[in-house]
Amino acid sequence: MINVTNETPMIQTRNGKEYFVGYGAVFFDRKTPGTEYQLAENVYERFLPSAFNLRQERPIELWYNHNSDFCLGTKETGLELRVDGKGLSYEQEINPDDVDHQKVKSKIENGIIKGSSIGFWVTRASQIKEGDREIFLIKECEVRDLGPVNVPAYKAASAFCRNASKNESPLMTRIQQENEKDLDFLRRLVKTHDRIDRYTLN
Repeated sequence: MINVTNETPMIQTRNGKEYFVGYGAVFFDRKTPGTEYQLAENVYERFLPSAFNLRQERPIELWYNHNSDFCLGTKETGLELRVDGKGLSYEQEINPDDVDHQKVKSKIENGIIKGSSIGFWVTRASQIKEGDREIFLIKECEVRDLGPVNVPAYKAASAFCRNASKNESPLMTRIQQENEKDLDFLRRLVKTHDRIDRYTLN
């Protein structure tokens, strides 16, 4: 699954060194727009504070546009990940000799990169209703990658839901197809957990 935040990554300078700094994902905050991701019309997902475990077995890498060919950082290159009250953040020193680092730095400075994102697998979730809205709460997940992206996909997905009959963009079609797969998976996952919970209680 992919979830994108409108938190634009920044370049910070400390002690003569530059760093990529951003949030791959943010926790839902009712007072803050953009902290939930629209999967379909009236269907949303939200990250809970329990969602991320930095002790997970699989190493988390910093990728540009979810492309493993553009790996910007790993634990070995000094990638720092933190979970705070806002969400899951990343920090990676920029290597002046790394061509990919310099390309991404330029795109951030020129405003081409609009947000950050994570690729992840949901391992535990629950479902609630708020009026006519169906909401999936992500309680636990395994993160594959995170990093800067060009297009804030949550905005694109929302636009597609509003203009599905008018919009034939290949990107929008791809986002809708991915969201449909994610939604089907979440519904099956929640049902499985519901059966497990009921069996345990009985």
